[in-house]
Amino acid sequence: MKEIHLYREKNYFIDFKPLKIFIDGIFFDFWEPSDKKKVIKIEDDSKKLVVGVEWCRSNEVDLKMKILNFRITSQIQNGLFILIFTTFLLGNLLFFLNSLIHIFTLV
Repeated sequence: MKEIHLYREKNYFIDFKPLKIFIDGIFFDFWEPSDKKKVIKIEDDSKKLVVGVEWCRSNEVDLKMKILNFRITSQIQNGLFILIFTTFLLGNLLFFLNSLIHIFTLV
């Protein structure tokens, strides 16, 4: 039996969602949001690991390596999320203020 150590990095996209673990394309186990570390035992002949959240899935990871420690996170990191969200929020705020200026200047 092989032991795989999975670590869940802090990330706003996957922090509150259960993850699904697939071994060789077959569902293996759920990984609850409250668990930041998960250790699973798999058969020695297992070849591929995939972790999924909702409709997204990770790339296949080869399990032939000797050290099986993986950190799970989203490719869109928290800083990028904050930048995109703030840009979206400020853009909408400026659009709203511009609309108010036009309304009050027409009256």
